[in-house]
Amino acid sequence: MMSNQLEALKQQRISRAREALQRSRDLRNSRRTLGVDGIRQFVKDVDGDWLDNWANTTDIKNLCLSYINLETLVLETFLYLSVLSLLFVSILTQYCSERNFLWAFLLGKTNKCL
Repeated sequence: MMSNQLEALKQQRISRAREALQRSRDLRNSRRTLGVDGIRQFVKDVDGDWLDNWANTTDIKNLCLSYINLETLVLETFLYLSVLSLLFVSILTQYCSERNFLWAFLLGKTNKCL
């Protein structure tokens, strides 16, 4: 029974993380296509007095959303960095193969490709 509860909790957290990831992607895409107006549709009461009441509006739900958004940011950052490193390795491999890396290696001129 405890295992079922843990599995349900795990699935709930995964679904919340997926929803947060989708919301952040939607916000990013909206910002890219519509600019500042694209961000406005995701912010509640953007023209209100929320800045004046900032200190008075601590809410646990907002803190949880911030934590989920932070997790999403970290995960997407690692994903982007891994894609960039794979792209770099691919470009480096292509460059070295085009420049006949084996011949350069035999001549001792490998500093460009390493």
